[in-house]
Amino acid sequence: MNDGSFAPEGYQSMRDDLARILPAPAVLADAEACRRRDLLIMLKVALADRGVRSLLIGRHVLALRAAAPFEPSGPADPELHVLSAANREVITTDGAMYWLNTGGALAVDDPAAAAEQLAIPR
Repeated sequence: MNDGSFAPEGYQSMRDDLARILPAPAVLADAEACRRRDLLIMLKVALADRGVRSLLIGRHVLALRAAAPFEPSGPADPELHVLSAANREVITTDGAMYWLNTGGALAVDDPAAAAEQLAIPR
């Protein structure tokens, strides 16, 4: 028996509670997102000097629908994806440290030293 919808009989729609399970990335002020992106760009350049490829990913939170009050939309933490044969890392920064998805951290005050550490096979 079909209720008049276009869904096939026995079809169950996807539950809409996934958004409540997965945490949304924090929305950053534009200036903070730019500052973090600039720090990751400095690391990207230092990695390139060592022959390590990387890709800078800008992220944006977009609230398509939300209950009132509406959730904010805007820039989120940028990510630097390091694409070396030695390591696969996704790096973010809080402005003081470069945070590696593998659990490590490197100081942002010396991108060359951080790149040197990332270029070492682990």
